[in-house]
Amino acid sequence: MKYLAGVSALLIALSGCGAAKKLILFESPQQLYNHVDSLANESYSNLEDRLQEFFGEDFKLPSLVVMRADYKQDPFGATYDRRRNKIVIFGGSYVWLDEVVEFYNKAPFTEDFWNLRIKDHIVHETVHAYFSFLTEKYGVGFWRYGKRAEKESVKKLWKTAVEGIVMVVTEGFMEYRPDLGDFPENILTLTTQERYKYWNDFPYIAGRELFHDLYQQYGLSLMDVVAQNPPKEEEWLDLPAYQERIREQMKNRRNNSHNHTIQWK
Repeated sequence: MKYLAGVSALLIALSGCGAAKKLILFESPQQLYNHVDSLANESYSNLEDRLQEFFGEDFKLPSLVVMRADYKQDPFGATYDRRRNKIVIFGGSYVWLDEVVEFYNKAPFTEDFWNLRIKDHIVHETVHAYFSFLTEKYGVGFWRYGKRAEKESVKKLWKTAVEGIVMVVTEGFMEYRPDLGDFPENILTLTTQERYKYWNDFPYIAGRELFHDLYQQYGLSLMDVVAQNPPKEEEWLDLPAYQERIREQMKNRRNNSHNHTIQWK
């Protein structure tokens, strides 16, 4: 899941179109939820045919549900529920609702912001669903559970090394946040301890560095290869080595026919 954080860059980009853009203000938490619910369902309806054509007939598109989150963090976000094959869009929370409404009204966000953001959420989570489909197709359980290492030293790194590498790789195909902030140039070679400093955003920015160029070149063919080739244990903390191994496999792959990339903006 991604939460809306550091939105200033995106707001600047959207506000460049001038003050004529309609601002969305809310009078109540329910109105905020209703807005997200209506817009999400409308966006998904408009995208369904295009997404199905892009990913192919063998892939079953996830369904969409809008619900409220139960945490204090900014509740406008999305996640992919693999077990139920559903995209979940959060349009409000059960707690801190007044504060959430106040936050959005202080911005305030334009109609373009809501349209773009929800569309981005839907496409991004559909990519997660597609990658899940590929891992099931090839029977690669690593991407669901990770791989518990026998070495005690690696066991201590379970959340950061194993679960972390899964997040980095799976978030890296369709990064859509322009507002992640500044990161060191050596983002792919940070130690486990250093990654903690950037942990909320690390999987997204590192994932983009890991696969962005390869994805632009090979499109869905890259996802197909990655799904069949999870990182080896020694590559968990050596992302450049994993990147190079995948790069070589793509060069040697005979069939990269599914090399188109989706353009949804």
